[in-house]
Amino acid sequence: MPLFRLLLLFFASGLSCVATEPTPEPSPKIQTFTGGWGKWAGTGSRPTSRFDGLAPDQLKKTGNLAQPVTITILSTGRTVDGLEDIKDRIIDVRVTNLNPYSVLFRGRQYRGNTTIVPGWNKLENESWVLAGWDGCGTGVRDWEIKPNESVDLMLYLHPSLKEQQILGRFYRADKLSTQSDCLLYESK
Repeated sequence: MPLFRLLLLFFASGLSCVATEPTPEPSPKIQTFTGGWGKWAGTGSRPTSRFDGLAPDQLKKTGNLAQPVTITILSTGRTVDGLEDIKDRIIDVRVTNLNPYSVLFRGRQYRGNTTIVPGWNKLENESWVLAGWDGCGTGVRDWEIKPNESVDLMLYLHPSLKEQQILGRFYRADKLSTQSDCLLYESK
C-alpha cells in the first residue's frame, strides 16, 4: 500500500474512519479480509475490551478521576518509520498515573509506538472549542496504567487545525463511568 494511502487512512480526517480498500477476492493466501492494521489485521479477531457489551448509560460520566494524569513532553518532530512525511506533526509525551487505582485509555500501536484515541480542540474567537474526537475504531484496544506508573505515547497534530489542543480520555479501570478528558498537548 503506498505511503500516501496509509497516511490518508490513519491521519487525514482524524475525525472519521472510512474503509476505502475493496475486499479482495478469496485466494489460498487471503481467506477473508476484515480490515485494520497491526497484530490482528485480517484475522477477524481482536483483544477483548472492558468496554465490550456495555450499554451507553453504563459509560455515562458520573465523576472525575481523583487526580488528573500528569504529562511530560518528551520530543517533537521525531521521525517514525513509515511516517517520515508527517514528522513535523509528531509529539511524544509521557503520561503518569498519580491515582491510587489503575486507569485505562483506548489506543493503538503503530510500529512499537503506543497512541491514544485523540480528541482535538480548536481556537475560535480566543476560546478553545471541541473540534471532535477520532471516531475510527480500527486497531483500538485498552491500555492500562497502574498507580504511580507511566506510559509513553506518540501523538499527532491534526493536519487541518493550525492552533489546537490534543485531548485524551482516561477511565478508572474498576469504574468506567469515572473518567477525565485530559489535555495532552497544545500548539498555538
